[in-house]
Parts: sequence; C-alpha cells; structure tokens
Amino acid sequence: MGQYNLMFEQEEFTELVRLYSELAKVADRQMNEYQMILDIINTNAVISGELHDKLEVYEDAVHTYQSILGESFREMSKKLNEFVRDVDEADGDIYGIGTYEAY
Repeated sequence: MGQYNLMFEQEEFTELVRLYSELAKVADRQMNEYQMILDIINTNAVISGELHDKLEVYEDAVHTYQSILGESFREMSKKLNEFVRDVDEADGDIYGIGTYEAY
C-alpha cells in the first residue's frame, strides 16, 4: 500500500466551523422573523376560512424546515470540528497537539 501525504490548512477548517455556526444563528433568526410575520398575518389578517387553515399548515412546515436547517448547519459545524480535532491528534507527534476551540 502506498502512503498518502495529506495537507490542509487547519485555519481554513476552523473558519468553516465558525461560518457554519454563524449560518445556523442567522438562519434561526431569519426563520423566527418569518414565522412571526406568518403568525401576524394568520391571526390578524386572515382569521378564518380555508386560507387561514392552509396558512396554519404552512406555518407548521416552516417550523419543521427551520429545525432541519438549523440542525444541518450545527451538524456540519460539529463534523468539521471533529475532523480538525482528529487530524490534530493524529499528527500531534509531528507538530504537537494544538489547542482547538469549537464554536
């Protein structure tokens, strides 16, 4: 079997962890605002009828999507963080084990 020489910039992955963490926060804030707008429409403008009922179903779907989206960003950040830690531990005898903080 051949040997592989894998090189990457840890700082780039650290930045990706930070960016995905930030994206999770931004997406959550934006989706909360969107849900609030839908709720205002549904409680003040369209208070009954078929459209009201469909808006309620849509609000539930938006809430589900918000959960999935936020969890996806957090999971990606977690996986990138684990990757950097694993590489840091694997090459620690060569470069020394660094201090790495997750976001």
